[in-house]
Amino acid sequence: SWLPPGSWHAVDGPAYDDLLVVGDGGAACHYNGRYFLPVDLGLGLGSDDHLYGIDAGEDLWVIVGAGGAVYRSSDGERWTVVDSGVDVALRGVRVFADESFVVVGDAGTILHWRDGAFAEEDTHTENDLHAAWGVSAAELYATGAAGGVVHAIAGGWFRQQVAGGAVSLRGIDAADAGHIVVVGDQGAIHHSDGLEWRAELSNDVSARDLHAVRALGPDAAWAAGDDGVLLELAP
Repeated sequence: SWLPPGSWHAVDGPAYDDLLVVGDGGAACHYNGRYFLPVDLGLGLGSDDHLYGIDAGEDLWVIVGAGGAVYRSSDGERWTVVDSGVDVALRGVRVFADESFVVVGDAGTILHWRDGAFAEEDTHTENDLHAAWGVSAAELYATGAAGGVVHAIAGGWFRQQVAGGAVSLRGIDAADAGHIVVVGDQGAIHHSDGLEWRAELSNDVSARDLHAVRALGPDAAWAAGDDGVLLELAP
């Protein structure tokens, strides 16, 4: 069945028939392989409790949203509130194999959850951050406003100017650390081999804003954006 009308921001899950979609006003829908069914996260969320990001590991699901909201679950059904200690919008999350996770958000915010507590990272930027990808918190990329990507490596954070200053980079995914793709405003698509970034071209002459990307392998990915645009990225 079709996803119900609404402003939906993110989707993830451990399997094709076990996905959770989240959006504005605390809305959530579960996909069981056949149907999208509205679900109550049991958190008493209201019309202003917008949910912007979700990531699901093997035994840990995390949702982030407006006002510094962070929610976690071990099964995608029973959720608890995690105090982030911040009140800015949190827009992306990355869960790691050791069940630690990193959330990113406005004003350059990056929070690393480990050993039962959050630690705030100094990213040396106040630009809003939208999405994150990495194999661990020590090797992490986060996309953001003003055409920038911040990269954690060797214990520090470094900002890389990937696109023009008027472009917000909104999505990131990778097959591995040598095949990273970011997408953003004005049809921006950029690829990194882990050393340098290069711009990619598409056949979308309208250069519509792109909001999300999913890497399916070293040389294949899909990107989605405004007005229903869906791009297959291939060699």
